[in-house]
Amino acid sequence: MPPATIPEVHEHTEPPLGQFWEPIKTDRAHRRRLARLGPEKRRAVITIVHNEPVFLPIWLAYYARFFAPEDIYVLDNDTTDGSTDGD
Repeated sequence: MPPATIPEVHEHTEPPLGQFWEPIKTDRAHRRRLARLGPEKRRAVITIVHNEPVFLPIWLAYYARFFAPEDIYVLDNDTTDGSTDGD
């Protein structure tokens, strides 16, 4: 029986797309372009939920940083747990 082989340890510990996303996250010009979006270039974010008491608040907290409250739409698919009862 041949000896067992031990897999090599990878030296790269960051996610494979980490290098791709880092410049976008830190690019101030990109943030300024987003801030310059005026009434002529409106945007919105939409999601559909069904009984999401855990993930809906997380989703709302994240997207509230980038969108005005009037541009966030949550479509309720017959929620019965009260997770969409708030504003």
